[in-house]
Amino acid sequence: MKIKFNKKVAALLLTTSFALIPSSGLAVMENQNVYVETTTSVNMRLDNNTNARIICTLDEGKYAICIATDNGWSLVSYDGKIGYIKSDYLRNCGQASYPYTLTSNVDIAYTTANVNFRREPIVDKKNVISLIPKKSELEVIAVTNNEWLLVKYQGIIGYVKAEYTKSLKESLQINYPEIGDIKVKKVVYIIKTTKMYKNLNDDSVVTVLEKDQSCEVLFDYGNWYFVKSSEGFGFVEKKYTKELKGMFIIVDISDQRLKLYYNDDILVVSDVVTGKESTPTPTGLFEILSKQNGRTLTGADYSVWVDYWMHIGNGIGLHDSTRSKFGGTIYVKKGSHGCINLPKEIAKAIYNLVSKKDKVLIHQ
Repeated sequence: MKIKFNKKVAALLLTTSFALIPSSGLAVMENQNVYVETTTSVNMRLDNNTNARIICTLDEGKYAICIATDNGWSLVSYDGKIGYIKSDYLRNCGQASYPYTLTSNVDIAYTTANVNFRREPIVDKKNVISLIPKKSELEVIAVTNNEWLLVKYQGIIGYVKAEYTKSLKESLQINYPEIGDIKVKKVVYIIKTTKMYKNLNDDSVVTVLEKDQSCEVLFDYGNWYFVKSSEGFGFVEKKYTKELKGMFIIVDISDQRLKLYYNDDILVVSDVVTGKESTPTPTGLFEILSKQNGRTLTGADYSVWVDYWMHIGNGIGLHDSTRSKFGGTIYVKKGSHGCINLPKEIAKAIYNLVSKKDKVLIHQ
């Protein structure tokens, strides 16, 4: 990961005391939940490289629970924090206090109810990070033998009860039995209207994907991608797609939903309000032209102060709003003058993460 990203994410997420999973992935080991001891004073970092932002420093002789190992680094839990420590500075010193083991289980899951997101796989009021809403998407890293999933949700690592989730892998294997591990490998958008097929050996069309529609790529099949879009799952020809990289935003007008990505990682998800019928939000690929921490937006019939302004062109931008509700069909009659309205805390988070020239894809 780029150093710029680590610094920005650290500034936003250190209050949660959790770290980001790097895009390279983890080698999760069975029976890896053991205590490890630091052999010297050592830094815990947000990523598995020495340029990554420091979460905290552990003195010599401190004990942590090792969750997984990855290319000379260990992902550990210490004092309510999860981060990376160089494995050379740790020694194995016995079984962890929690009676569970982890087994790699690369998958995507959806919550079937509102569910607590926890620091450890035990029910304890003190270890709740947040409440994850029903129908939220989780990246599954591993499964425990006591029915918890180790997952990444909006850039944070934690645990959820498996019984409140539904496996995408299991659902897909009904129609695609050859499919193995499920993971979003990249995000692309459609550059020319094209068909999405259910299978490659027949003409079963799932839907027609319009220009600028975004898709998450789950598998690479020669000249084809197997993708997840708002219209479902299927195969699209690579030549009709283009990859989005780095930090970027996708706004789905039909769904009234915004996602902030860093490559294949979703960092922020939020309901939004876009332009009303008479002043619709433009669609297409844009970029952040400027950022302003506080300004007055003016028009023929309005003058509104906003704290976080991210301009994408022609007076249109993303900004905070004092609205009490977002999402749904609000935008149809009571939408904006074309801007993307966000809850204030979401606007602040996005403002702190994005930079000028970061892409913004808006589609129906």
